[in-house]
Amino acid sequence: MDANSAGNFGEILIIVLLPFFLINGSISSLREVHEWRETNPAKAEMYKFLSENSGPEDIILVDPKIEKILFDVERKLNRPTLVTFKYIPSSKEGLVEWYRRLKFKESVFNGKGLNTRQYPYNLVVASNKADTSNLLSSHIKIFANPEYMVFRK
Repeated sequence: MDANSAGNFGEILIIVLLPFFLINGSISSLREVHEWRETNPAKAEMYKFLSENSGPEDIILVDPKIEKILFDVERKLNRPTLVTFKYIPSSKEGLVEWYRRLKFKESVFNGKGLNTRQYPYNLVVASNKADTSNLLSSHIKIFANPEYMVFRK
């Protein structure tokens, strides 16, 4: 075997084995993501509570601090949220309304200028570590576990 054929063999070996390693790595990554997202018992318990104790007409406000963790709340529960940072409208009017809703949601959670009549919502989901003292004056805590709390307006 000369140097040229040995180089070709190495290239062929890389071409043959590379897809195997890429697919194997992708599958491992997907398993890790799935385990992280789907095996959180506190999240599953809270979702179960919401699905059993709310209706499709209930609108949910999710604390902006935990919104990334609860990105799938609408899909899992088939319940609308008032606004999420993840979905940005493309029209000028839609963008302005989206921004107003984000500011409204922030005001609900930080207690500054709380006007809960500006937009309709029924349920609030917050982290169990969050300071929710401002919510207690106009909301009733209906669920709590080690990670999450749910309030009804």
